[in-house]
Amino acid sequence: MGLAVTALLVIILVVIGYYQKQKSNRLLAQQNDEIKSQNQEIVRQQTEIAEKNDELSQANEELSQQQEELKVLNENLESQKQEIETTYAQLKSTSDALGKSISYASNIQNIILADIEHLQSFFADVFILYKPRDVVSGDFYWFSKISDTQSVFVLADCTGHGVPGAFMSMLGSTLLDEAVNERSLYASPADILKFLHQRLHKMLKQADGKNADGMDISVAYFEKQPEHTQIRFAGAKSHAYYIIDDNQINSLNGDRIYLGGKKPTADFTNKEVVCSQNTVFYFFSDGFADQNNAERQKFGSKNLQDLLFSVHHLSLTEQKSILENQLHTHQGQEHQRDDISVVGLKI
Repeated sequence: MGLAVTALLVIILVVIGYYQKQKSNRLLAQQNDEIKSQNQEIVRQQTEIAEKNDELSQANEELSQQQEELKVLNENLESQKQEIETTYAQLKSTSDALGKSISYASNIQNIILADIEHLQSFFADVFILYKPRDVVSGDFYWFSKISDTQSVFVLADCTGHGVPGAFMSMLGSTLLDEAVNERSLYASPADILKFLHQRLHKMLKQADGKNADGMDISVAYFEKQPEHTQIRFAGAKSHAYYIIDDNQINSLNGDRIYLGGKKPTADFTNKEVVCSQNTVFYFFSDGFADQNNAERQKFGSKNLQDLLFSVHHLSLTEQKSILENQLHTHQGQEHQRDDISVVGLKI
């Protein structure tokens, strides 16, 4: 019995020792796995730190490069700033000189325009609404008093506006003086237009295709008789209105021929009308009728015609004021798109 018990105890102890050893081995293996996992995490973190250090190093290099580029850019900007300041000073000087030149050109153009006192010496009443789009204008009005009973009035709308239009207006005024006052073509507006057309074609070398400029123009010859006044009219792509004895508004229509251009010659037609006293004539360029409002709607030729008829019984000073107010109301804040001219002459 004693040996059996002893053997049994030994077996039990061996089994217990075995299981404890197995447990210890499992615990040790688990600890080794944890250590291995921790080592792997440490390695991973070290790798990430190394990568971030590389990224930081690269970012520092890029920042340093950008700082160098900014330094060069600032140097370039400073150089450009100095160039701009120099250019601005030069442009301002040129602009001031150009402004003075254009202002002087405006003074010269105003000299060639018909003097209102000169017009009033022939007509019973006069108004002139003249609004260049720029400082100088492509519209011009011209008058020659041949005698106490004869005169010629012209209103023209030249190609372009501003400086180009002003050059054409100066040329047109010069040719009108030659036709009417030197060549005595005053009694036939059609002959005046034919002369202007031929001279423009030649002077501007339009046969060579170098230029196609010209003008829309109305020419009227007035001859006072004891009982009436005879008017002879010719126009190139233009017309005029007149009102006799408060009856109705009538139109004097010109030919649908542009003055100037490639054709060397052109024939125009005289239209004649006999008027009593208190007849009012209206001459105009297309600037008033073509002016748009904020909705891009033009004032319109029909509206202008109706407006003139509605005010014709008033003094011409009042008529001009009403026309200006109507134009201002219609135009609002819109930019003036063209030169505007309206002239009223009362027999």
